[in-house]
Amino acid sequence: MNGKNDFNDDQRVVAPMNIEGAPWFVRSRDESKKDTGIFMGEMEDLKGKDLFRLMSYAVFAGLSVAMVFIVAYFLFIMFALNVWFK
Repeated sequence: MNGKNDFNDDQRVVAPMNIEGAPWFVRSRDESKKDTGIFMGEMEDLKGKDLFRLMSYAVFAGLSVAMVFIVAYFLFIMFALNVWFK
């Protein structure tokens, strides 16, 4: 070693730190032309039964989550009234 730096950089990237959204992000020319793999193509509008089915599933999912919280709140109140305050 004798105080010399024997490091030889071969310009390979192990973990790229050029992350989109970071303050140091630089979009290279090759990167801007490269396909991102995300399909952003044309999509037909939902109409009729398909739209109603999608909306009803979304409402059902929201109501299911709300029902879980309501049941948990009810059980907590019943526990507090019947166990803690007895």
